[in-house]
Amino acid sequence: MMKISSPTELIKNKKLLDEALTHRSFSQELKLEIQDFERLEFLGDALLDFFIAEALMRHYPKDSEGVLSKKRASLVNEDVLAQKSKNMGLDQKIRLGPAEARTGGAGKNSLLSNVFESVLAALYLDQGHESAKNWLDTVFENDIKNLGTTEYEKDFKTRFQEISQSVMKLTPVYKLISETGLSHQKQFVVQVFVADEIWGEGFGTSKKKAEQKAAEQAILKLSQEKLT
Repeated sequence: MMKISSPTELIKNKKLLDEALTHRSFSQELKLEIQDFERLEFLGDALLDFFIAEALMRHYPKDSEGVLSKKRASLVNEDVLAQKSKNMGLDQKIRLGPAEARTGGAGKNSLLSNVFESVLAALYLDQGHESAKNWLDTVFENDIKNLGTTEYEKDFKTRFQEISQSVMKLTPVYKLISETGLSHQKQFVVQVFVADEIWGEGFGTSKKKAEQKAAEQAILKLSQEKLT
């Protein structure tokens, strides 16, 4: 299996690399006038969507737009990007303010997924389009190959609704339980009910992400009950 290089090994411009790894808490808490990664994250988010869409169209030429969108959503999400950041050791390289570090900032999926996007943008600006594309293709090569099953053609909410209506003859209901955090770091908790029973609970940086997590948990619960 090909070794996946960390973008920190490929980016030559140290100033750009430092920016890509700097959380806003580092400059705010230490009162330093340095750029954090938010602008790079903005660019990286757009690049990620574009490169993954392009790769999916190459690998799945017969898929419809709807199926391609679902497949991209299964790859370009907070959990996947956070895990890839950890795999490359980016969680050990993020520059955080002391308070953010004490509260486990380097382990937060939202922060780790943002860093993945910021370093992608830094690589793009430093090495150009082709280098960034080739690196990302390598990072997601196995993930994209493993998407060739029908389970990725529908999101978790759609799948659980179909299962619930077929098996229990009822439609799931999603309820927002809590919403916490600052405007740029919101955390939502959502529970999914069938009748009056809680089937799953999800957390996310948006209501949609939390609902998807709750539906995923509900599907897992249902599959476990079938096995017992």
